[in-house]
Amino acid sequence: MGLLKEPTMQPAPERYEPTPNRASPGGFAAKLNALIDRWQQQHTKTLSNEQLRRELDRRGCRISSPYLSQLRRGIRTEPSAKVIATLATFFEVEDDYFTEGPELGSSHWNETLAAKLSDTALRRLVRTSAALSSDAIKRLSTLAALLQISEAASDSQQRPHDREVSAMNGHILRGFDAARFDAIRRREGFSIAELARHSGVGATTIYGWCTGGSRPQVHLLHRVAVALEVRMDEILDFPAHTRTLAEFRWLAGLIQSQVAWTLGMRTDAFAQIERGKTRLSDERAEHLAGLYETTAAEIHAAWARSERSTGNSPSRASG
Repeated sequence: MGLLKEPTMQPAPERYEPTPNRASPGGFAAKLNALIDRWQQQHTKTLSNEQLRRELDRRGCRISSPYLSQLRRGIRTEPSAKVIATLATFFEVEDDYFTEGPELGSSHWNETLAAKLSDTALRRLVRTSAALSSDAIKRLSTLAALLQISEAASDSQQRPHDREVSAMNGHILRGFDAARFDAIRRREGFSIAELARHSGVGATTIYGWCTGGSRPQVHLLHRVAVALEVRMDEILDFPAHTRTLAEFRWLAGLIQSQVAWTLGMRTDAFAQIERGKTRLSDERAEHLAGLYETTAAEIHAAWARSERSTGNSPSRASG
């Protein structure tokens, strides 16, 4: 009998892996990467595939990090409608951005966005701002936030039943002296009734401030300061070298929810920053400096004073 030959082992076929064109990834990949780049610029930190996967999972869309990586590299090009909708929600764009719209930040994208606006002035603003530097856009955003806060305050003055909203209960805890405030009122030639009429703040409320019977709420005191045509730092005594973030905010006449809105965050999250319990990023310090009419260095110093007063190690801010 002849010897049986051992069967020859055939090499296993290589697994097929499509090679993406990294120089020019597919349309979906380019658009997704553009959104991620924008998010990282806005938040001054990296958004990893794993972090993005967790954000999608929190919104009820479960995918793996490798799959997300393949989407970004152009290996996968047709994600489900649910994935597209969840990505659009997280990055705050319309669903059709991925399927029909032009790439984020391109001139065509700006023109498409502008064309959707019915107001002529808004269309002009979008087209003009597209050519601005990133620093100029930040200043424009801060100005828009201040204008919206100002308009909201004016609107509340025009509606007496909305004058003292219970949610706006940010009382000034220090730096206010009743005698000094009353002296300023008299110096400017206002009776309590006249000041109430000009500011839209109740006469009983102002009387309580003048006599020391109550402490003012910051948004109401700011209305009175405007009527008196004096700066808040004439009424409130906060030494510059000891000011906290809350004191800077009071001098600007703003409540926490207003500032939190301009930062795009929850009021309770901003309160943690203001108390020094959560880290303050450079980007947010620059934003607060614009709102409070000071420098980013002063904002960081004020945050550090708040952080030392808590005695706790601050956690990192999310988002």
